[in-house]
Amino acid sequence: MHTRSLPLAALALSLATASAAFAQTAAPAQAPALPPVTPTHPAPICKVIDAHGVAGIYDVRAFGAAGDGKTIDTPAINKAIETAAAAGGGTVRFPAGTYLSYSIHLKSNITLYLDSGSKILAANRAIHGGDGYDPAEDIGDTARYQDFGHSHWHNSLIWGENLDHVTITGPGMIDGGLYDADGNDNPAPDATGTMGVNNGLGGFGGRGGFGGRGGRGGRGGRGGARGGAPGAQADAATEPGAPRAGARGGFGGFAGNNGAGGAGVNGPAFGGFGRGGRGGDPFAAALAALNNPNEAPVGRGGRGGNAPFSTDLSQPFREGGAQPPGLGNKSIALKLCKNVTLSNFSVLRGGHFALLATGVDNLTIDNLHVDTNRDGFDIDGCRNVRVSNCAVNSPADDGICLKSSWGLGFARACENVTITNCLVCGGWEVGSMLDGTYVERAPGTGRIKFGTESNGGFKNITISNCVFDRCQGLAMEAVDGAIIDNISVSNITMRECGSLPIFIRLGDRRRMPADKAAIGAIRHVSISNIVAQNRAPQYACEIVGIPGHEIEDVRISNIRLLWPGGAPAGIEKVVPPELEHQYPEPGMFGVMPASAFFIRHVNGLSVSNVESTCEKKDMRPPFWLQDVQNADFFNINAPHEQGVPMFMLNDVTNFRAQDVRGMQDVSKDKVDTGNL
Repeated sequence: MHTRSLPLAALALSLATASAAFAQTAAPAQAPALPPVTPTHPAPICKVIDAHGVAGIYDVRAFGAAGDGKTIDTPAINKAIETAAAAGGGTVRFPAGTYLSYSIHLKSNITLYLDSGSKILAANRAIHGGDGYDPAEDIGDTARYQDFGHSHWHNSLIWGENLDHVTITGPGMIDGGLYDADGNDNPAPDATGTMGVNNGLGGFGGRGGFGGRGGRGGRGGRGGARGGAPGAQADAATEPGAPRAGARGGFGGFAGNNGAGGAGVNGPAFGGFGRGGRGGDPFAAALAALNNPNEAPVGRGGRGGNAPFSTDLSQPFREGGAQPPGLGNKSIALKLCKNVTLSNFSVLRGGHFALLATGVDNLTIDNLHVDTNRDGFDIDGCRNVRVSNCAVNSPADDGICLKSSWGLGFARACENVTITNCLVCGGWEVGSMLDGTYVERAPGTGRIKFGTESNGGFKNITISNCVFDRCQGLAMEAVDGAIIDNISVSNITMRECGSLPIFIRLGDRRRMPADKAAIGAIRHVSISNIVAQNRAPQYACEIVGIPGHEIEDVRISNIRLLWPGGAPAGIEKVVPPELEHQYPEPGMFGVMPASAFFIRHVNGLSVSNVESTCEKKDMRPPFWLQDVQNADFFNINAPHEQGVPMFMLNDVTNFRAQDVRGMQDVSKDKVDTGNL
């Protein structure tokens, strides 16, 4: 039997006719049309996605936010967050616009999404009125043991406490605000170090800049500017028995080779950092001090700290540096939160901290651009932290700072932390990194640092593939009982380092309750693959413990150091003071008797594949060791002047040097005093 095929056109027409007939028989009767509903908001958004109540996206404009940079949008923003949280969570969206605000309250399971062109702008109570920021919470006697800024979270532009699953993301901006006399937001780069009286977010005065080889260090920032109005200065004695006095003024600038360090304003800060280095050639001043023991060496850290920190709990406590109610001093503050992600946005003029994260677990910080007047990130007692692909310009203070304070009322280690692929800088005026103008200033702070608050410890931390540009170098400080343990630092470049590239300090400040007070430890530290160009000729890399408490097991390898040099003969006789109870800071010991490394109170040291050179004739030995045990030096190239030793040794045991250019291999069981 033969079957004849239908043409394709006839087959298609047949199928279409059949479908139409089926639809007419199967379609139900249409319901009558409902009258149109007038929306209650001009630009409503999102809704519940399905019948189970999964929350969607909540546009802050739908809750009344104007986004015009003039209207206080805080109530609308917080209402959007509360609504999303009540629905189980969701994304609170900030479309393009400027959202003037006081304290924004984060909730669990909330994402703040900042669209391109959106800005959350910190309001200024003196200009915009209202109640201002949430008051700083009372944490009782715990506030005695760290700065005001580390002791409070609620007095912030954005804050959250005891939250889970929080995200802030998107290409928008968080702006701490800087206003002109007419109350207009002024995006021009801010002259650093000074917290202007028209900032939205206040903070303490910043450190001054570093002088160049013939330059003058910058002045420290003004203490007392507090987000719109100068705050009342604290009483001189903030706590009985404490060796520091006065409200925290600016940190003085560090002296240049032929210039003076700038002076801080509004009183000493933590025992004298308000005082900059003295003027003139620091080497000449140090030589003069050798002949006059009453003359303090140039660059010493200050006057305070003749005894460990102490507190008389029987006396009433008045918190130093406290701000009046209604003023804010941080961009983002998080306390005891979990599963937090901060990504892709920028922060301009972030106040005392662009981010203060205290006791936060599973914290991810990625691709943030921060151009700020004080600290960039303060990561305090946090665990499982990933910081990556960030750029921080913070000329007046630290860029990325790990801390372990007593702010929670107990010691909590900062541990399991990675910092990678980041830029930290202190050499551009605030605002000029983000706007791409890169206005240069004297190199400032800007560094990656452990401390100063150091109660709980720093453990299992890696820092890799980072750039330090025109700022201070790496600092590891344990002065309040912290244990620094299992640290790896690798693949770092430093350009125009303002002080010294490597500073490792174990001290005995004990800023903690007396019954918990202890001296900490630093051990198992590896630093490798570093290239550092330095501006300050009077310093050297410093690895310094205290008598009876040595830094242990330090490995340093593949290091290239370039110094200005210029030290005359006689500087090698300088014996830096111990200063074991003092605030730790690079340069605190003054002019160094070595051109490359100053090493004291260390047990277990391996230095290999190190090259250190000076541009000018320098009469100091490259390496100066005192009270050091079990020290190995391999493959060292440190050119030095004829008649100048490679090593100056004092009370050194089990010393070995091999493949050191210009000297024979040597092994010494004990050297009381000697040169090699």
